[in-house]
Amino acid sequence: MSTLKGSENGKTKISPAAQPSSQFVSKIKRPPDIIYYEASVLINRLLNTIMDFITKIKEWYRGEYIPPPENDPNSGVVFVSSGYYKKPLLAKAIEVASKFFMAHWQWIIGTTIAVVALYLQFTQ
Repeated sequence: MSTLKGSENGKTKISPAAQPSSQFVSKIKRPPDIIYYEASVLINRLLNTIMDFITKIKEWYRGEYIPPPENDPNSGVVFVSSGYYKKPLLAKAIEVASKFFMAHWQWIIGTTIAVVALYLQFTQ
């Protein structure tokens, strides 16, 4: 059975020059656990802030809740409704623009590339 050069009984020797000095090892210290705790607290705060922001955007996009009309107990007409949400004007515009883009994205992208190419051609 062959052994590596510089080894005894199949175990590799490490030269003293390759071993780290004890002075160097003692200088390396692990940062205190408080740093890890503070970082995790900051990350949790950031994630909570982002989630709150997303929730507010969803509530804004859904709009204002309009409850169903009150039923008159003396009337024979009964309204059965669960109410509805009235979207803000900007939310409606975003919805219309996104539906238009999803229906015609091939033409929009092609036309945009052509217009940019023509603009670059005539400005140079």
